[in-house]
Amino acid sequence: MASSNLFKATKIFLMRHPHIENESIIPYNNTPISKKGEQQIKVWKEVFSTMDIDIIYSSDLIRCLYFAEMLSNVTGGRLLIKKELREVDQGIFCGHSFEEIQKKWPNKLEQRLKNFVDFCPPEGESIRNASVRINNFLEEIKRLPIGNKIIIVTHGAVIRIIISLILKMPLSQIFSIEQDYCALNIIDLFNDNVWVIKLLNYISQNNQCIKTTIEHFL
Repeated sequence: MASSNLFKATKIFLMRHPHIENESIIPYNNTPISKKGEQQIKVWKEVFSTMDIDIIYSSDLIRCLYFAEMLSNVTGGRLLIKKELREVDQGIFCGHSFEEIQKKWPNKLEQRLKNFVDFCPPEGESIRNASVRINNFLEEIKRLPIGNKIIIVTHGAVIRIIISLILKMPLSQIFSIEQDYCALNIIDLFNDNVWVIKLLNYISQNNQCIKTTIEHFL
């Protein structure tokens, strides 16, 4: 390894999508962003407007893509849409609260609670199956030249899976990782595929606090 590249890293700003409407239900693919989410976007647009970003990766679902497009507009980062970053597909559960699921499909919910990693809702996918496509995306990131600055806009479960894959955690522990709406995680990827998590689930409505925090990790 060349000494000049020893401490060079790809800087990854990993973000969950903004707050959505009807958050008490499992969201549809086209669930809209709420007024609170619009305010969150406004904050992060201002924060990232002074940063040079090379690539912005986004889930193709509207609650991520809308945010990613706003960030691409202010940073000039190239926007790449990735289906691999979609939320774990909850199939027939989408559009329902857990209370409704309990009433309509009590046996299915019981199965999910017993083994949520491998449980696959009808017309959906399991956490384990989703982790395969998410890992494929991480392999793509590894192939990029070291030194890029990247924003990834995706979903709560996807971020938890990404972190578990990086840390080699069991998928059964992913919900030990909190991920709030529009929270920022900062991850460095060094040569030899060494991942270092620098910041986890950071949220603030104060632009200057956010900028100061990010500058600390650049």
